[in-house]
Amino acid sequence: MQSLGAVIREEAFIQRQLGWIGWRPGQRRAWIRGDLLSGERHWRHDRAGKMLVMSSYHLSDATIGAYVAALESHDPVVIQAYPSSIGAIANWLIAAGRPYAGRALRGVMTSSETLEPAVRAAIERAFGVAVFDWYGQAERVAAIGTCEHGRYHVLTDYGGVELLALPDGSSELVGTSLNNPAMALARYRTGDTVFVGEQAPCPCGRVFPTVEAVIGRQERLLTLPNGRRVGRLDRVFQGLDGRLLEGQVRYHGQGRFTLRVVVTAAFDGSNEAALRERFLQRVPGVQVAVERVASIPRGANGKFTFIAVDE
Repeated sequence: MQSLGAVIREEAFIQRQLGWIGWRPGQRRAWIRGDLLSGERHWRHDRAGKMLVMSSYHLSDATIGAYVAALESHDPVVIQAYPSSIGAIANWLIAAGRPYAGRALRGVMTSSETLEPAVRAAIERAFGVAVFDWYGQAERVAAIGTCEHGRYHVLTDYGGVELLALPDGSSELVGTSLNNPAMALARYRTGDTVFVGEQAPCPCGRVFPTVEAVIGRQERLLTLPNGRRVGRLDRVFQGLDGRLLEGQVRYHGQGRFTLRVVVTAAFDGSNEAALRERFLQRVPGVQVAVERVASIPRGANGKFTFIAVDE
């Protein structure tokens, strides 16, 4: 629950982050997130806001080229997107062997999912600009923004943030609301984690404290029939630039897995075999198949679950 004032104040913090990227009010933006559009349209133009609003639900190898053409025609100063959505477009551009042709782009702002280093690298390579990652949560107790030097700044004017040290060396974000009287929370444990790293003044000159990385909520852990727990399976899909656009692990129970992949024409049987081998190196003694799909279904929020489990 949020008060109207909290909604407005949230937008003000987002506007400040956009300003750090180089965007100014009145300039064009693009938005690739979980918006439901009427009919079969994949995007629409918000003329008043100079915003190209694009659906993350329809991304596939067959449609991404049209998404890219629409982005280049709109030529936004900033693209705001889920990491998985803009990452898929970046991988398509890399596979097509051509750079993004928009001239006005100053940066890509990602949020709502953990930004993996390989995804960041692909986006920066394809679009030729820096990625500015934003962290927040529905409870509105903490926010972290990225400056032009790539440092994560904990916004102490947004919420009262404490870092609870965890045994693995990371720290959990604990926040107290400053902006939302409709649901004020005190010392709320978010379940999200960061890695603090070395503390040193940021070259940007801002006084907000920094963290080295935002880990977010850890991906789903699976418990196999032998009792072993496995996670961090995203590495299975890395290293296939130009051939793999997206990947999802689906667990059927009883040690049976399917790797669902959205691929380009360059993906072949040897790549499929490599995926299976990599998976079995991390999760030995199970059955794993590779399924090529046109797209990975998104959930109600426009994102897809990296590890999906059959109910």
